[in-house]
Parts: sequence; structure tokens; C-alpha cells
Amino acid sequence: MGAGLVMGLVQALISGFAPVARQQITQALDKHGTDSTATTAIVDAVLGAVATATGTRLDVLKTSDTAAISAVNKVQNDPKLTAQVEEDAVAHLDKMVDVLEKLHALDVVDRQMDETSMNNAQARGDSSKFDARPAVAKAVLWGTGLLVLAEFLLALVYVINGKPVPDLLLGLFITTATWLMAKGSTLVDYAYGTSSSSTAKDVTIATALGKK
Repeated sequence: MGAGLVMGLVQALISGFAPVARQQITQALDKHGTDSTATTAIVDAVLGAVATATGTRLDVLKTSDTAAISAVNKVQNDPKLTAQVEEDAVAHLDKMVDVLEKLHALDVVDRQMDETSMNNAQARGDSSKFDARPAVAKAVLWGTGLLVLAEFLLALVYVINGKPVPDLLLGLFITTATWLMAKGSTLVDYAYGTSSSSTAKDVTIATALGKK
């Protein structure tokens, strides 16, 4: 399920919460931004409450658009379920305060490291007589973009002819499309800032969950 849809569903859901609970969750989301591990943890907490209230598995909610939309609608149309989800989500958020602060601190460090690395790369390029970066970026992104388009059109031919899309082609499409989006995101991050994941964050999350 896309991050945009997930956030949209969560925002729609908490809009029906009591003012205090709505403000608490909204402030937490605003503090950590849309692209952070802390925000993902908050969203997962809300989805976890929805899963419990509706009897739906959390992994299904996170991977199926239809299931997520249906579950959220069910909660919104039932005041008792809304109150249950609100109570569970706020209780979970209260327990996560220390973890969220650690994740936020790691996000800040990651941004600083990313920006330092990008600034160093910028300085090297500026000091070089021949800056190949623009040409390389365009060649890689355009080349991969055309490859993704070709794979999509080939898969479309299979669909039109009523044949199943080969797993190899589907896997190749997903891999190249994901790579292209990741690199595109890196370019956007260069201009507008970034918050990458890190091993340290994984350790923090694992510790919070009681894992070794």
C-alpha cells in the first residue's frame, strides 16, 4: 500500500477522534515529518489499533488497499470502534515517546550526514574541470526510465492477449522501477532534504520490541 494512501487513511481516521487525542497524534506526526522512521512507527500504531478493533491482520492492512480502506471505513462508521481505536492508539503512542525521540534524533543525524556527503560531492564537482554528474544522472535516469517503460509495455502485451505476465518480467519491472524511484528520491532529497533509514534505527526499534 502506498505511503500516501496510508497517511491519508490515518489522517481521515484521527479526524474523528476526540480533540485532545486528535491533537496529540497530529502534533506527533507534524513533529517527525512525513518521511521518517518515527512517523512510520506512529502510523503503524494507529493501524495496529485498527487491526485489533476490526479483527484484521496488520500485515493485510499494510499490503492491501482494499482491506485498509474497508477497515478504516468500518471504524469510522462505528462510534464504539472509533473510541476503542482512539484509546489504543493514544495508549501506544504514550508508551512510544522515548523510542520516538531516539528515532527523531537518529533522523537528524542521518540528515546531517547525507547533507555533508552531498556537499562534499558538490565541492568535488565544482573544483573539477569536467563535471560529469549532470550527464551521468540524466543518462542513468533516462536509460532506466525507458527500460521500465519497455517492461511495462511488454507486460501490457501479455495482459491484452490474455496471458499471465511472466514472473521474471514482473520481477524485473518491480526491481528497475523501485531503483528508479529510489534514485529519483535521492535527487529530490539533495534539493529538499532527506531522512534515510539506518542500522541504528533498526537497533532502536528492535530494542523497543524486546528483540535481541
